[in-house]
Amino acid sequence: MVQPISTRSRIMLGVRRRPRVAAMRVVQTLRVARTLEAPMRFVVDVIRDANAATYRSKRTGYRVQLRPRADLQVARELVSKDNYRPPTEVQTLLRGPSRILDLGANIGLYALSAIQHFGPETYVVAVEPDPGNYALLSANIRENGLESQVERHFAAGGIRRGHVYFRSGLGHVSHVTATSSTEGAEIIEVPLIDTFHLARSCDLVKLDIEGGEWDILRDSRLARLDAKAIVLEWHMKGPYSPDPGAEAAQLLENAGYTVRHDPPIAKQVGGLWAWRASTAC
Repeated sequence: MVQPISTRSRIMLGVRRRPRVAAMRVVQTLRVARTLEAPMRFVVDVIRDANAATYRSKRTGYRVQLRPRADLQVARELVSKDNYRPPTEVQTLLRGPSRILDLGANIGLYALSAIQHFGPETYVVAVEPDPGNYALLSANIRENGLESQVERHFAAGGIRRGHVYFRSGLGHVSHVTATSSTEGAEIIEVPLIDTFHLARSCDLVKLDIEGGEWDILRDSRLARLDAKAIVLEWHMKGPYSPDPGAEAAQLLENAGYTVRHDPPIAKQVGGLWAWRASTAC
């Protein structure tokens, strides 16, 4: 049983001057810890801000390597809450062997989740431009013996091929930037891939690229995409309207998809699922 975290431990979590953030981090830590086989070790590692370590998920049996504090939000979404559980319509569409494009693969937890949900024959094309995230992505794939099922690309997703500046070292909020110099940030140049080229023959496209999704959603090729389904995390960076969730839904509906919104993820972040109505069973 996970014991309550003391005031001293909350201070050690690094959030003593922001009570609301402190409370959220404590709750997230406990919720994730309960889903792991060694809950107290995880709690202690978050408090210590330990380096990356490996934990086993009770729900899936996967061994997941993560940075306890830096990857807390990602672990909460994919290890604790299973935020990317597909709706029945998508599960039905992808009932056979499936090919999935994971754009914004982070440390690989969605790739593991997709294989769990869609079956052991699922093939994932994972794209991640942050060096720290990419290293853990590769480690998690190796840790679970899935090298033959997960194709990895160190790159950012876009609508053309080339190179782009990238603000790295921010964990799940690392993102493409327009400038080569931002004060207090690590800016690197990374390859840029054409999402539509890589998405050929993919049944499902997952988009979580911190604002980079808008160029892809506005591209005329979206209507010709092979994907039967799309799962999207939209962000406030880049929408034309004050209601980005509605804008994203409209763009997908214009491309022939039926849309279902998920509950809000955060104040300026939301998610949705979309699938081709004409192919639904």
